[in-house]
Amino acid sequence: MRIRALFLFCFMSLPAIAWGVNIEGIQNSISEGYGGAVVPPDTFSRGDGKTKTPIIPDLLDDGDADGGATISDPLEGWNRLMFRFNDRMYTWVLKPTTDFYAAVLPADIRGCIDNFFINISAPVRVINSCLQGRFKDAGTELSRFAINSTIGVAGLADVAETDFGISRRRADFGQTLGRYGVGPGIFICWPVLGPSTARDSVGTVVDTLANPTTYVSKTPSETIGVNATQMVNKLSVSPDIYAELKRMSFDPYVAMRQGFADHRQAVINSAAGKTSANEKP
Repeated sequence: MRIRALFLFCFMSLPAIAWGVNIEGIQNSISEGYGGAVVPPDTFSRGDGKTKTPIIPDLLDDGDADGGATISDPLEGWNRLMFRFNDRMYTWVLKPTTDFYAAVLPADIRGCIDNFFINISAPVRVINSCLQGRFKDAGTELSRFAINSTIGVAGLADVAETDFGISRRRADFGQTLGRYGVGPGIFICWPVLGPSTARDSVGTVVDTLANPTTYVSKTPSETIGVNATQMVNKLSVSPDIYAELKRMSFDPYVAMRQGFADHRQAVINSAAGKTSANEKP
């Protein structure tokens, strides 16, 4: 019965994916890069989004005794089931596909594809930066979009970062809600999409609606194909945080949940100009 319920839930989730759930928008909600359905890579990175180097926490400490962000998990049984489903999908499907993809395409080409998807989602970051009153960051993102869309050849090259030193600014609607005091709500582990909360799930929907690619005319199969390519490509250029988490943690699910909660709190703190425990000077 549980297996039937699992597949029914996953089947019901497909229309959301088919109608253009934006992978980059999701990553603005849980990170700024997709590291797998189980644990996005930036879950353990700085909250300011200015570095791609992951900061691995003490994964042997699965609790929040050190003052980490707390998160309500009344659906833990269901979430653990989704976590196991995502784990199997990552191990049996995504990881082998990503390894083959990385072997076929050179790193430079995969980097260009990643840059393109990041650049095209710039309006989401601009809108949320404005909503948060971070008008300087909104201007920075507009500058990056203009430079990369022209000199960077439709965003294939991040010229703004490499030649002008203009770094990307993190901004998503989940962060916007948190910036104005909206709590995370309950923890939710979605099939395929991975860890989230009630607040960040709403943020994902709003960010998807704010993304211009949502309104490009395409069939559901074309949308799924594009999103799958984006997901696999992002995996191929991201560090494999999940393998380290499984190796080091007593309970990968709890470590993932706590790492996600701490990361999202760091993202919100960075928007409010506060120092986060997850950030290093």
